[in-house]
Amino acid sequence: MDAVTQDPLARIESAFRKLKIRPSRERLLPGMVRILGSLVGKANTKTPPQFLIVGRQRSNRELQRVAELASLLAEALGRLHEPGVVALADQGVLRHRVIPPLQAISKAARKAKGRNRGPRKPVTGRKQRLEVKAIAKLVGRAYRLLTGRKPTISTDWDTGKASGPFIELMTRIFRALRVKGSPEAAAREICRKVKRRKVRRKSGFNRIGAKP
Repeated sequence: MDAVTQDPLARIESAFRKLKIRPSRERLLPGMVRILGSLVGKANTKTPPQFLIVGRQRSNRELQRVAELASLLAEALGRLHEPGVVALADQGVLRHRVIPPLQAISKAARKAKGRNRGPRKPVTGRKQRLEVKAIAKLVGRAYRLLTGRKPTISTDWDTGKASGPFIELMTRIFRALRVKGSPEAAAREICRKVKRRKVRRKSGFNRIGAKP
């Protein structure tokens, strides 16, 4: 058995290498491989919070919390006396480099709260497992970033068989991560979401059905 077959990370990278990756996007590949590789052995667990869709009210509370905590941490660092500043510097944390990003996070979170277009109500029903909810979304995002193209699927009119680089990528990633699920169903769902977003933009309607 060769290394590509044994090593999930190598199999993930090999799957991406079969795409026509834009030269300018090549630098993004190692990070994507690491992110997907971190899910090896976890592919069939419950969906983590960052991939669950909650209502807009709860989402805004979370953003407000992030804004407040980032601001408080920046203020606390700003009030540190010299011994604390030196002690942090000894650990590689330089106050003058940390405070501006924290302030930027606080400002961005407050701004995001005012522009939150998430659903008004939480999405209910059976919780999807991680391979359906997260991995498919990550693969779709990676495909678009690396190739510069939207994920699409071609279907044979006679046999109904799906084909194309996107579904082939999804299939290889599912195998590498040992996902118990249908890569075709996952790929089709991603493509449907892309089409729905395209229709909304063309019609001039946002998520709740009203023109912005």
